[in-house]
Amino acid sequence: MKKYLKQHLLYIIGLVLILVIGTMFSIWVQFLKGDILNLALEGNFKKSVIVAGTLLMAILLEILFMHLEYLMENKISYLCVKTLKADLFEATVRKDYFSFNNKSIGEYVSKFTTEVDTLKNAYLNSIFMIIMFALKIVFVTGSLVWLNWKLAIITLVLLTMPLYVPKLAEKKLLANQNEYLKTMEIFLGKLNNFLEGFELIKNYKVEKSIIQQFKLYNNRSMNAALKNNNASALVRILSTFMSYFSYFVIVAFSAYLVIEKDFNAGEFFIAINMIDQLSYPLIALSGCIQNIISVKDLNKSVTGYYGDTLEVRGIKQKVINQFKSKIEFKNVKFSYDENKAILQDISLSFEKGKKYLIKGPSGTGKTTLINLLLKYYKPTDGIISIDDMDIQEITTMYDIATVVRQDNFLFNDTLRNNLTLYQDISDEKLLEALEKVQLGKFANIEGLNMVVGNGGNLFSGGERKRICIARALLTNKEVLILDEPLANLDTENIEKLEERILDLKNYTIIMITHIISEEAEMKFDKVINLEIR
Repeated sequence: MKKYLKQHLLYIIGLVLILVIGTMFSIWVQFLKGDILNLALEGNFKKSVIVAGTLLMAILLEILFMHLEYLMENKISYLCVKTLKADLFEATVRKDYFSFNNKSIGEYVSKFTTEVDTLKNAYLNSIFMIIMFALKIVFVTGSLVWLNWKLAIITLVLLTMPLYVPKLAEKKLLANQNEYLKTMEIFLGKLNNFLEGFELIKNYKVEKSIIQQFKLYNNRSMNAALKNNNASALVRILSTFMSYFSYFVIVAFSAYLVIEKDFNAGEFFIAINMIDQLSYPLIALSGCIQNIISVKDLNKSVTGYYGDTLEVRGIKQKVINQFKSKIEFKNVKFSYDENKAILQDISLSFEKGKKYLIKGPSGTGKTTLINLLLKYYKPTDGIISIDDMDIQEITTMYDIATVVRQDNFLFNDTLRNNLTLYQDISDEKLLEALEKVQLGKFANIEGLNMVVGNGGNLFSGGERKRICIARALLTNKEVLILDEPLANLDTENIEKLEERILDLKNYTIIMITHIISEEAEMKFDKVINLEIR
């Protein structure tokens, strides 16, 4: 988090200035209290009233600067967390497909919720308190030196003893915090997984067993949280005990100074209030140090989270802006493990401007073939090239290709935003794309402003497919990849969609399907049949 605090250094300086002035007013209040006590003991009523008025003004100013302190801390926290979340999201989106899929959605959500909130509460808030307490300790110690240097030394030595406790327990605190975060990440991943499978749960009537599974993971995460909190509580109570013992010794010494006539009543009163002001910060400072220690690993993990980017790997890659001639698979082999190859000795050629149909039953590697072309995976053997350039040498295939998947993902937003994906595309082009895929009834301003619902549930399956194809056409990419676009559609919608796809001009189309009419199949330039090995 240091990186984000440095980015907002001016606000940190502003906070320090506010804290300095606020602390000075706080100390002034204590001295004014002592003056009132001495004047009262002297019986000087008139002067006591004047000092009381000054005291009231000092208290109000102290409260004002306390409020300014809270506002500034909130501002710094807001800026740091906002920037951190933006960096986390950018790092996540820039991951390659394979790296992204190494974690569940719940684990990514955990970074933006549990981990960021933990850093905010345990790190940022502790930093603010450390700054405040450090300034208070400096000013209060200076005031105690002015009152009595012996008392100042004894106070500083004794009251700093609780600060050593968190450091002694550092390994235990780190282990407990890391265990809690790990179990919480697993819990959120499972929770997300269970909710995604809601229909499956209802379909198979397994509510009872899923509830039991949830309780299992919930218990693990909550037990880890309890263990972490109990360890923190033990460290805090030890620090508090040492602090109160030290406080007792200091008060006894202050009383001794009064007996020895080194202090008058007002000075004793000031000293005790000063020690009170020093005692709490030093107890709290121990807790702040404990918090920062406990999230040390998390801080490194979250702020260092930028994925396995190409720059990190040190690979210089080329950008392709144009598809000139052909895409080739040369003796390509691929397997997820050493035992069984999904694809074996595949040699194919996709020429620019032609339409290709890839057929075959489930398990023949149709989707895997496309994922290899998109660089989601690297071939176990062989080469995939575009215009005689190995695709491993280029940054991404998405510069010239767009893929439409079977699941037809749509954001819960307007039809316009689902088509543009929040980019600046004119309504004229949107309406034209909708007409191309035979969605003319939505090709108007009212239609574009419609909210599609969660997952596009306000549209039929066929309409969702065509919306996704319209979205792909708007990218103006030269290669259009359609992964099972006809799946889960009725006969009428299959025929309509086949017609729309075959009517598309100026695209190299690679379509994967196991459902297609004979009439439509004959209109493709080439049909590639994959068989189970």
